[in-house]
Amino acid sequence: MKQKKEIVRINEIYKTENFKIFCHFTNGEYRFVDFEVLLNKWNVKQNDTEYKLFTKSELQKVKIVNGTMSWDNISVSLLDEKGNEKLHPFELDPIVLFENSQIDEDKIFENFGMLLKNERLKAGLTTKQLAKKSGISEEYISKIENEKSNIELLIIRDILQNGFGKRLKINVE
Repeated sequence: MKQKKEIVRINEIYKTENFKIFCHFTNGEYRFVDFEVLLNKWNVKQNDTEYKLFTKSELQKVKIVNGTMSWDNISVSLLDEKGNEKLHPFELDPIVLFENSQIDEDKIFENFGMLLKNERLKAGLTTKQLAKKSGISEEYISKIENEKSNIELLIIRDILQNGFGKRLKINVE
């Protein structure tokens, strides 16, 4: 059965820190975009529209409009259907932002269920298949994915190692 691919959008911005903007995406993940890294990756130059985002005060004027990041303080000139030039706020595609973001490790346990479900779907597994591979009941896998159960660290390890062939890595800072 083919999975319907969800279009990822941004629900909210929950923190800005230097050139990082922390977002909660519609797929449940908490991620951040490091604009200093992203703008350098894109090789943004002084005459580019995006260049203003290198100024922290301008970057942090971001708003969420229609599920993506938008800046009223940065204008883009576009032609309407009649060929007339109109100014619009600068926006970035939410899929591009998602693809260029990183998981917010500080929030990892707040959305572990969603993270587990996304990994399971990426691996092409049903809850039944993951349950069999990991030695955890299908009902418990479902409860974890739906944030209906507290989860022990050993269970997380078993699911990751046995279900996905991945290792659990924890850093204490």
